[in-house]
Amino acid sequence: MNLKNRFYLGLAGLLIAVTPHIQAVEADFQQEVRVDAKRQSIDIQKGIISFFEDVSVTQGTLKIFADTLQVEQSAGAGKEVLIAAGEPAKFSQLLENGRTMTAEAKEIRYRLADKTLILTGGATLTQQDSVVQGELIRYDIAKQKLVAESGKQEGDRVTTIFLPEQLQQQLGQKDEEEDTE
Repeated sequence: MNLKNRFYLGLAGLLIAVTPHIQAVEADFQQEVRVDAKRQSIDIQKGIISFFEDVSVTQGTLKIFADTLQVEQSAGAGKEVLIAAGEPAKFSQLLENGRTMTAEAKEIRYRLADKTLILTGGATLTQQDSVVQGELIRYDIAKQKLVAESGKQEGDRVTTIFLPEQLQQQLGQKDEEEDTE
């Protein structure tokens, strides 16, 4: 294999290693969404329910913990947007592979209709031994697509951390696949 092909293979392996193989337990999305808090208020005209103090959200294995939560219902049933805020707000979900994905940020938006998470403010998403950090992380749970963005300050960066053995495992798998072709 020439150096150019090895470079692209290494890059592909790196992307596979650092883009977590995240597939949520599909049954979670068929479950009811349960919210517990110490206090709540409802604005019927605006279609907003607010929860305060020690808020927890559960939908199957999906869990969100926050200081406050707003549920926007204006788009209709099944299209609610849950906006969790905290220092930090936290998210976790059991994945198909039996591992747990966790995330935290100052704000977590969970859009039920398209199964999307938007993490803003010191966002971190962790799965297995991979960690992605940025000011903003968008994660489409259904399509398994992740985009991380840095903040607006000149020194702000997106950081991805992975273990070298994960990269080597991915590269080894790719080399074995090429050898058999």
